Amino acid sequence: MQDNATAHTANRSMEELRSVFDDRIFDWPPRSPDLNPCDFYLWEMLKEKVYANNPHTLEELEESIRLGISTISATEIRQVFNNVFKRCQASLAAEEVEKFKYLGATVTNINDIREEIKHTINMGNACYYSVEKLLSSSLLSKNLKVRIYKTVILPGVLYGCETWTLTWREEHRLRVFENKVLRNSPDIIRNIKSRRLRWAGHEARMGESRNAYRVLVGRPEGKRSLGRPRRRWKDNIKMDLKKVGYNDRDWINLAQDRDQWQAYMRVAMNLRLP
Repeated sequence: MQDNATAHTANRSMEELRSVFDDRIFDWPPRSPDLNPCDFYLWEMLKEKVYANNPHTLEELEESIRLGISTISATEIRQVFNNVFKRCQASLAAEEVEKFKYLGATVTNINDIREEIKHTINMGNACYYSVEKLLSSSLLSKNLKVRIYKTVILPGVLYGCETWTLTWREEHRLRVFENKVLRNSPDIIRNIKSRRLRWAGHEARMGESRNAYRVLVGRPEGKRSLGRPRRRWKDNIKMDLKKVGYNDRDWINLAQDRDQWQAYMRVAMNLRLP
């Protein structure tokens, strides 16, 4: 359990956790929503009790935590778990929709990235119009405008870009947006490729026990529809590596060498694209 914080998935931390909890570890995504009983209720309630008397020393804090925990009854814990179970049941019984928001990203029932690209560009436009006067001012230098672009506009546009499967059409839309915001600005597609390679290397080194790795190497059952196959995320990774000089198909083994993989990432970031 992570109390709504970034997932602690360093190899050393995970080895220590597995030595104690074995296969009972949940693979929540970073900054996961309130899905476990402690995040759902207990942590916040305990925090209020612990800091009610404003402890000033470590000893007072430890004593306050012990007293707070001792006041939690078995009936209260049972009720919390029952409420979480009802919440999960309600989520499973939700009606089928064409698209929905999850952790800020748009997910569609046909796995179409165009809706997400449209949403991120709209977010970028909103940020752009909020600083348009600064970017069009002749009093600011080019370097300062680029810094404003990178810190105010770009983070919203590139949110979740590590998982995007881009075609030429989506790349063109992103370049058009970037050229509108700032002429001769850093190439947004190079930035996406570099971030995508960084995440691919991290995912490839996770190990077979992690769900993300299983999705990466797994093969879905059933038959695909007739026609040209849709471009997959792994196809993007192979194309990115091919452009930086790596032609071997087994890129997962390459990613195990962190230094070599980071070298390819730097090349991808500095590569001039047509």
